[in-house]
Amino acid sequence: MDSLNQSSSVELERLFVELLPDLIEGYENCISHFIEEGGEGDVLELKVQDPFHRLLLHGVCEYHNLVSTTATEQIGKKAMKTTKIKWKNSETEHQPRAFPQDVKGRSLVTHTQKHSCSCNFYE
Repeated sequence: MDSLNQSSSVELERLFVELLPDLIEGYENCISHFIEEGGEGDVLELKVQDPFHRLLLHGVCEYHNLVSTTATEQIGKKAMKTTKIKWKNSETEHQPRAFPQDVKGRSLVTHTQKHSCSCNFYE
């Protein structure tokens, strides 16, 4: 049983160390593009079906001072989740935050263009 717990712990650590930074970086790229290219009336739509991934997406939106809401759309027998991201309000000037840094001052999020952003934003 102890061996099973160690195996689960190793897999969980791998998830956080290897996979989550790439996922968050992809969300950062999409949201950065939205911030740079979009205007205050624009809305970014992302179709993220995994609940944990949506939780991370909402966290990234909150970090960038954006509003994010997720709604369920019924398409036949399948329920599809769509997260809409927009500016908090037109009276509040948007101040994007700097990317977080570790204790040595290195960026924890690398802002590169290696992930393509297949998301839509509209007015």
